[in-house]
Order: sequence, then structure tokens, then C-alpha cells
Amino acid sequence: MKTLDPSARRDAASVRDRVLNILPIVRSEAATCEAERQLSSTVVDALRDAGVFSMTMSRALGGPELSPLEQIEVLDDLSAADGSTGWCAMINSDGGYVTAFLDPAVAKEMYPSLDLATAVVVNPTGQAHVEPGGYRLTGRWAFASGSTHAAWFFLHAVVLDNGEMQPGVDGLPRMIMLAVPRADVTLHDTWHTTGLQATASGDVSVDGVFVPRERTFSLLEQEAVDPSPLYRWRWTFFVNLAGVPLGIARAAIAEATEVAGTKLALPAMTLAADDVTVQTHLAQAQALVGSARAYVQDTVGRMWDELIAGNPMPPRLWTEYRIALTNAGQASKRAVTLVYEAMGTTGIYRSSTLERHQRDITTLAQHLLTQPKTYVSSGRALLGLNPAAIGY
Repeated sequence: MKTLDPSARRDAASVRDRVLNILPIVRSEAATCEAERQLSSTVVDALRDAGVFSMTMSRALGGPELSPLEQIEVLDDLSAADGSTGWCAMINSDGGYVTAFLDPAVAKEMYPSLDLATAVVVNPTGQAHVEPGGYRLTGRWAFASGSTHAAWFFLHAVVLDNGEMQPGVDGLPRMIMLAVPRADVTLHDTWHTTGLQATASGDVSVDGVFVPRERTFSLLEQEAVDPSPLYRWRWTFFVNLAGVPLGIARAAIAEATEVAGTKLALPAMTLAADDVTVQTHLAQAQALVGSARAYVQDTVGRMWDELIAGNPMPPRLWTEYRIALTNAGQASKRAVTLVYEAMGTTGIYRSSTLERHQRDITTLAQHLLTQPKTYVSSGRALLGLNPAAIGY
């Protein structure tokens, strides 16, 4: 994989080192975060101090601008320590991607500290009514991850002018992202889920808030203002998601391996490590996660080469990454299930981290980008068919 000038990226290594240093904090706070259904202030402060929320921020703004593979490594480590923390780190570090579409002066005003957490919701369930100098925003959005500690919410909405929807690209209505400060957002406690309980991914709403035009952009129609490779392809902010399931699965395998060395299996009263089912499931899980990680690294590495070279993203390569991402989610889910089943009743207790890994990966694998049905649109693209012409 090609790389940028090391002197321009010297902060990337320090972010990774600081993340490794806070992993014990993340692990020790995981149960508290789970019980409170949000990240504790201790974890949020640790993520902020480690530079996690600012890891995608542009060097032009003073940020480290980590490459996609570096981001995936950070999220893999955090997710292995706690899935909810890894998920929030993934979403709440999107500030660099969204501010790349704004005037730098506006971005600096919004982010006097680059370490402010950002919540981005792409589903366009709001309405942005055109007014002089900006838009009047109203709506409600689901899945606002990290909502309890986010400083800025970038919310997607349909544009209406005099009550009429405006035409956009590809036959869709015109849609824009609007940046709203925390003070103008109402949080709704709707996040009661199987897993990823501490992500505070509940609903948020905005009621008639004015958003100046300079704090908006069209994700579908505009190019990023910042010319750096990281922001050259508008969908790059999805790429680091793969680190979260891979980290959760890695942690589940490590937990099962450790328990197998001490647990006595009935009725033989021999170590679980000597059980052929445990051995088989563990090996299969490792193969699933290892191969999924290798596929992600390969596709992301090739995508990064194209971005650094200034080339348009090849449609085939983007399709491959979508497959790699879905595979990472589904292979990780299967791997966690394999070791969960192999360890018998160990994983049924809340005192076992294996239990939390199973719930977290189950919830994550239901995400729009990791569900098995995403293979349909990818398969259609591989066949040269319209990937959007499907029944859902």
C-alpha cells in the first residue's frame, strides 16, 4: 500500500500509542457503561485525551488525519476492549469527514477543540425549509450514536422550498446535511436493545431550529472542500466500520481461549481445552476472523492507493469493499457464536464478557451495511446490473 509523507503524518502513531494506553480504562469501565446505557465520563474523557474523536480531522485544521487502515486498527483495539466504546469511537470521530465539506473558517469556529465528539445520522428523516441565509430544520432521527456526549449533530434532511420538495440527483429529492449544536437537540431515551447498549444510539429531534447555510452541505451533490485523499471519496467515512466487528470477535476468541484453559467440562471433568468441539470451533472462528480482516485490509489498501493517486474510485473496488464489510460483520458474528456455543454455559452469565460480545455482535450484524441482504446489491453490481433495483 502506498503512503503519504511520514513527516506529514507523524501524529498518527501517537494516537495509536495513546489508544493502547487507555484500553485498561475502557475494559474496567465496560460494565458501568453497559449498566448506564451510555459511555461513562471516564471513558469519554479517555477517548478525547487519546485523540480518538479527532483522528479523522484534517491536517489543515491541525488534526492527525489518520488513514482508513489506521482508523480500522484503532477501532479494532477499542472494540476488543468494549464493543460499545469502539462503536461510539467510530461514529463520533466523523467530525473530520463532515467538516471537510465546510469552509475551513466555519469548521474552526465550530470546533475550537478538534476533540469534540460528533454524531452523524445519514437517514434523511428531517425537513429543511429554505429561508434567507439558511434553513429551518425540523425532524426526528433514529440511531444517533454517542448522543449523550456529542457536541455537534450532523443530521440529514430533505430540502423544501415554499413547501415543495426540490429535485436532487438520480431522481431523488434534494437532501442536505445540517450541523446542529447539542443545545438545539432533544434526546429521546429509545435505545433499549439486545447489544451495544452503551452506545446511547437513541432518537434525537429538532424543532424549528435555524441552521445557517455555511453549516450545511450536500453529501450527494458536493465535493469536499479539503483536497486531501481522505476526503476525496464521499463514502470513505463508512470504511472504518469494519474495525468494530473484527475487534469484538477477536476479543471473544481471546476470552474463550483463556476460559478453556481453566474450565472443567462435564461429564468427563477434563479441561475444556481438551474437548475436540472447543478445539474445532476455536480454529474455525480464528479462520473466519483472520480471513475477514485480510480481505478488509486488502480492499481498503487498494482503495487508499487510488485516493492517494487522485483517481476516481473504481466502482468494482467499492463493490468489493462493501462485500468485505458485510463479510466482516457476518464472519465475526459466526465466529463469536462458534466460541460462545463451544464454551457451554460460560457465556450465559452477565459476569462473562463472552455474553456481552455475543449480544454486541448480534446487534451490530443487523446494521444496514452488514446485513446479509447487502450481498444482493453487491452481487447485482458484480453482474453489471443496477444494484439499487431490488425489492428492499
